[in-house]
Formats: sequence, structure tokens, C-alpha cells
Amino acid sequence: MTDDGEKLLKMRFQQIIGNDFRIFSNVSGNYLVNGKKVVIDFMLHPEKHLIELGFEPVWFGVEVKHFGEPGKTGKMSRFVWQCITYDQSEFKIENQILRPPFVLGFSDVEEINIDTDRDYYFQWYGMLFLAGLANVGMFYEIPPTKNKPLGGWRIRISTSTYFYKSSGKYYGQKYNIFKDNVGNCAN
Repeated sequence: MTDDGEKLLKMRFQQIIGNDFRIFSNVSGNYLVNGKKVVIDFMLHPEKHLIELGFEPVWFGVEVKHFGEPGKTGKMSRFVWQCITYDQSEFKIENQILRPPFVLGFSDVEEINIDTDRDYYFQWYGMLFLAGLANVGMFYEIPPTKNKPLGGWRIRISTSTYFYKSSGKYYGQKYNIFKDNVGNCAN
């Protein structure tokens, strides 16, 4: 991982979200399990136009990770765990202490690994499925195409889409971002 690669990925993330979210960078907090200090890359809050379309009016976290080269399954699992610990943390924003109902990762892990060993790709999706039980998902860029030249973004938790923007239009899905999976989470 290079610092430049991560800086570029953070800039790319901020360009993708455009004017859809309020954003705070490098937000300090405390991990609730042991009180350790943590710093998450971004805390976001949806703007009014998203709230009016059904996006919950809550602060949530985003951690950005640049992978740079394929096959880093150890780094993949540490990235997912980092997001899980941030979901189990409290952060101070505008004089309020709050715990995000979900945390998202944003990375280049999929584009780096898409054309390499498929085992890495399947390991990654297995980790994301498990992380979804801890209210951790991914923020994806929807690249521009010939038919949809504006592109957009998508928020996925486990196998479900929560909200997305495609070619300037917004779409919300039925997904309970406040679900608390503790112990037997089969129900």
C-alpha cells in the first residue's frame, strides 16, 4: 500500500459521492469493547434530497483501503475487521457522541483481484457476507457506461442493496440498517 494510492482513492471516493452527503474526514472515536482510540477515514450524513427519498437521516462511517496488488487475502480480512471495529465504536461529531448504524468499506480490492485467482474473489465475498451480519458493507462506484454516462454509486450490505444512484437518479431498497445481529442471528 502506498500513501499516494490511498490518497488518490480517497479523492476518488469524494468525487463519487459529490453533493449527496455531508462529510467529515479523519474522525476520532473509541472502540467500545476496550476503549482504544480509533480514527475512521470518513463519517457521512445524507443530504436532504436523499432523506426525502428514504435514506435514513443517520451518520455512518466509511473506511478507504488501497490494495495495489492482487492476492492480499490477509489484508482483505484485516480491512473487513477494521470496518467491523468501527461499527462497534463511538465517534464525536458536532458535539454529539454517536455510534454509526453501519460502516462501509471503499477499496480497489475487487478491481485489483477481478482477473486473478478466482479463489481470492470468492474469499472476499465470503468475508463481506459475514461482515454484513456486523452491519458492515461496501460502497461501490457505478462506472459510467454508454447507456448510463453519469455513473453513480451503490451501498451494499451483505447481499442486499440499501441505496444507490445511477445516471442521476436515486433508488432506495427495503433494508433494515438498524438490525442488530447478536448471538443466534437466524431470525
